[in-house]
Amino acid sequence: MGANQFNKPEHQNTFFIWFFFTLYSSSVVGATAIVIIEEDASWALGFGICLAANFIGLVIFLLGNRYYRNDKPEGSPFTGLALVAVATINKRNVLLSSRSEDYYHEKDAKEKEAAASVLTKSFR
Repeated sequence: MGANQFNKPEHQNTFFIWFFFTLYSSSVVGATAIVIIEEDASWALGFGICLAANFIGLVIFLLGNRYYRNDKPEGSPFTGLALVAVATINKRNVLLSSRSEDYYHEKDAKEKEAAASVLTKSFR
């Protein structure tokens, strides 16, 4: 129910901007305003405000449910996890380069491309 609802990258970027703005704003309100209300007015009022905000958010979420794009899952979610576990076990003794230049740093200040470590058959 996130940015996968949008096709265009600029719409996905806008989603993340508003998502994080709302997330951090609500964190600030929860850490300051709700605490002040609970300390100065009453604990029940602060709890009631939190309960009402969560209920309103749930209602808005459920009312928009019919407009959401529901992608069908493809394959088992455990297949990818198993592949990562097997690859990790197989590559546990691989020696890595100690040079920092080998890992995603720009080759030259003028060049914009990032240089990755050289791919070999063992990483495929």
